[in-house]
Amino acid sequence: MTATIKIIKNGLSLHTSGLLDSNGHELRATVSQPRLLAGCENFLCHAIERITIKHRPIEPDDPIRYGYWATCGALAADGYLDFHEPVPACPTFGLEEQSGVDACVTYWEEQHATCRSVQAVFTPPGPEQLIVISDGVYEGDEVQGVRYASPPHMSGWWITTDRYDDDIASLKTVHACHVTAARPELARYLALPPGWRFDTAWNDIAFDPEASRLGQEG
Repeated sequence: MTATIKIIKNGLSLHTSGLLDSNGHELRATVSQPRLLAGCENFLCHAIERITIKHRPIEPDDPIRYGYWATCGALAADGYLDFHEPVPACPTFGLEEQSGVDACVTYWEEQHATCRSVQAVFTPPGPEQLIVISDGVYEGDEVQGVRYASPPHMSGWWITTDRYDDDIASLKTVHACHVTAARPELARYLALPPGWRFDTAWNDIAFDPEASRLGQEG
């Protein structure tokens, strides 16, 4: 961040000062809890870097991908670009939205923490990518997940429970956002790269060379 650009705190909102010349609007982002303020500041730093270093201004209604989730700026009456985001169950702007950046910040922090804990490369899917699941995932059972290298429309994740009986026909293919909406505690694992497994029953995360090889062979 350049020395002339500042981030100013006002309660649970943070706004920039110094972006008018380069962006035409100052930015403002809000969270609902004090514990998310540090993450909110990191998000604004990401947005400032896009404007000042990558020279990509942020226009109203311009979606910005931030790890797994995305946010979008709407022009407020006082001239700020106020960020808002799709609700966790819906990845598409314009259908159902919420003000602030709670989901963006939460997913970013949880997924980075998981990847750091096992020294894995942060590799988030998109919320519109597909996940293969078995019965019991939406119902809240303990799950086992494995990620394979996959085509762009697929996240690579296969998430199953003890209800899975090895009958592939019983599996379902659903959007990642629907899994994280139904099971928000699973979102933290999804940025693990292909070749990684997790098991919630044992609170275990491990790299599986066989899973990595199978994914590469497709």
